[in-house]
Amino acid sequence: FQVTDKDTDTAQGSFNVTIVDDVPSVTVVAASAVKAALDETATSSGVATINTGAIVKGNDPDVSGSGYISTATSLGALVTVSALFGADGPAASASTAYALAVTNANSGLTLTDGSAISLQLVGGAVVGVVSGGTFNGQAAFAISINATTGAVTVEQYLSLDHPNEATTANSFNSYDETLTLASGSLGVTVAIKDGDNDTATSNTADVSNQITFDDDGPTVLDKTDLYFANSGTVSGTGVFDYSIGADGHTTYSSLNSDFAAITLAGTVAGSAITAPTVTWASETSTAAVFNLSFSYLTGGVSTQETGTLTFDKVAGTYTVDLTDPISAVTISTVSNSSSIVGYQPGSSTVDNSQPDVAVAQVNPNLFIQFTGYAEPGSGNGADNLQSGSIDGSTLTYVNGELLTQSSAFVSISGTANGVAGDTMGKGEVMDMDFFTTNPTGFTGLTPDAQVGSMFLKFDGIGNSEDFIVILKLYDTVAGTYTTKAMFVENGDIFKGPGTGPGIYSSVTLDNNDGLLIIESNDYNAAGQHYVLVGAQITPTDEGITGPAINLNGAIGAGGASTGTQNLSSDTNDLGFKISDIGLVSTTTTAQNADLTFNVTVKDADGDTSPAQQLDVHVVNGVTYTGTADAETMQGTANGDTLSGNGGNDILQGFAGADILNGGANDDLLIGGLGQDTMTGGAGADTFKLDGLDINDLIVDYSGIGGQGDKIDLTALFDTAPGGGNIGNFVNYDAGTGALSVDTSGSGNAANFVQVAELVNHPAANTITLLYDDGVNQHTTTANVV
Repeated sequence: FQVTDKDTDTAQGSFNVTIVDDVPSVTVVAASAVKAALDETATSSGVATINTGAIVKGNDPDVSGSGYISTATSLGALVTVSALFGADGPAASASTAYALAVTNANSGLTLTDGSAISLQLVGGAVVGVVSGGTFNGQAAFAISINATTGAVTVEQYLSLDHPNEATTANSFNSYDETLTLASGSLGVTVAIKDGDNDTATSNTADVSNQITFDDDGPTVLDKTDLYFANSGTVSGTGVFDYSIGADGHTTYSSLNSDFAAITLAGTVAGSAITAPTVTWASETSTAAVFNLSFSYLTGGVSTQETGTLTFDKVAGTYTVDLTDPISAVTISTVSNSSSIVGYQPGSSTVDNSQPDVAVAQVNPNLFIQFTGYAEPGSGNGADNLQSGSIDGSTLTYVNGELLTQSSAFVSISGTANGVAGDTMGKGEVMDMDFFTTNPTGFTGLTPDAQVGSMFLKFDGIGNSEDFIVILKLYDTVAGTYTTKAMFVENGDIFKGPGTGPGIYSSVTLDNNDGLLIIESNDYNAAGQHYVLVGAQITPTDEGITGPAINLNGAIGAGGASTGTQNLSSDTNDLGFKISDIGLVSTTTTAQNADLTFNVTVKDADGDTSPAQQLDVHVVNGVTYTGTADAETMQGTANGDTLSGNGGNDILQGFAGADILNGGANDDLLIGGLGQDTMTGGAGADTFKLDGLDINDLIVDYSGIGGQGDKIDLTALFDTAPGGGNIGNFVNYDAGTGALSVDTSGSGNAANFVQVAELVNHPAANTITLLYDDGVNQHTTTANVV
């Protein structure tokens, strides 16, 4: 270069410019979630592909053929790479190269005979070489790496010693023991090359624990006990998540199932169930169904319950579905009435003389209203008993009709019940209607109490009495009322001395007593759903004809009345004395069932998991109280109180304003429909909101910096793919604790609906929210909304 001064003198000079080439840099860390996991269970060997050089691959004598007994390839690289290529960028090809490194020759593993295994690097592969014993100098396994992707392949040639044996000391919980290489023995490095071929090599990341050798067997991953209501569908779903391992079944049968024999035990209302069975019904790769059955005592008689136990292998759940609610039998009798009161017809005025209407309260929610009819005068012509006129004739009975005539007073007591006196005579009808509240003297009301069976106890019964009963029936499915006539022969009556049969054993019979029992299968044909809401009783047909049920006097399943007989078959007109009347109702009140299923998972080669106990509680009412175990509680459509206590519980309120108390540990609280009050208690709890405009109360939220609680909004909305702008969907006001959602994602304040109130008003930056975009779940904190 040249410089010139003021008077134009010049001088020449020069300088040097140096351009320094930048170089790449790279670091790696172990991607601990990525593993090459082997299951050594095998029945035959596969063709080995890893080159072990001069080291001979071992040949396991317990597995047919030669080659590997197990192989696995990781789903991606075992390390996470952080590379800076600089201004030159990565090379056009082979810019990243993965390699294995032996950082400590001691593998920490041995063969089943106790021979140690050391690691050697052979041509880029790492070979586990046996020291001593039968297989001295041979390869027990080999590990290779894909230099381009970093994926690692492992081949196992000889079985390894898994030291934890299944014993009573460890509750047989070692069937799926997993071994890894000793920490610090195996590493991965990455070399990178930039656009002008400058290179850099990373640090060595320890991946020893990412190579696993599994002594394969089925494993139960998670389970919960189960609580559900003894009403509605009488079913519930709990958690039973298991892995069958590599030895899964290809076909299924009762002898080729994921489950060994399942046993069942338990109690109903504190009494042990009997004849419990659980039998395989069907199975696929996604589900297994078992039929279950057991018997329990109700009022002294054995009742059989059936249902299904279904395992959803995909969802990791089990469902217990009972056919009927667990029931109890209540027998209510006039002789044990809390009150018997006479009334004037059409009023609530008490009549203490000879009332035309009497009401017996036979239990707190069951009243029998009695009225009577009797033929006046000679009982001929218009004074004859009449059967109604549905068919146009008062002397021909058809279903739906009742017997009528002039009103007569009734005499009701704990020892004698009759019309126009304390007995039943020719041409007399005792009429009964059943109510849940006292109808007093108003006789035009529709009976609203329902019973399944009834009985009549007679005093001084002989060997020839027969009579007619008109059953007042309500169809619980169609919601309609009708009547059916029943003809009772003397042989249908149980005679004393002794006690009644089955659940009627509380009825004592003297020498001249009799007991007549009418049960549901006496008046319900196949497919019918009738219950009793009243009845009429008369000793004589009084010339009325028509079809009637021919009562089968036996009880239980073998006592169904299937035949018919004409009312004109009545031949004895002597009458009788009814000493007591009983109604039998079936109820679920106070009938809790506690069932225990013992479940063992079994793979195709006979390996089994430790037995798992699933405690299933069928609960009456709406208050559930858990134990220290992990439990799933599923409420009703009413306002339930679910308390998990200890364990990682799942509480599902469903409909109704529910109270959910998680208690200790990490719980999932799902309020469901209705304004719910949710208290997580100790532990990292998740409050799941699944209804808009409900405004659940979250009492004790403690998130970031506290117990780690979360609020799950995934059921309420989906953002745009990738998560979208969550602030357009969710708003939190720390001043009021109000959490609001706009499902449209408009961000317009007018569109937000409050879905919950956080009672303790936690700071926004402590609140973790879960939401999704329809594909993936995302996490954010409330301070960004």
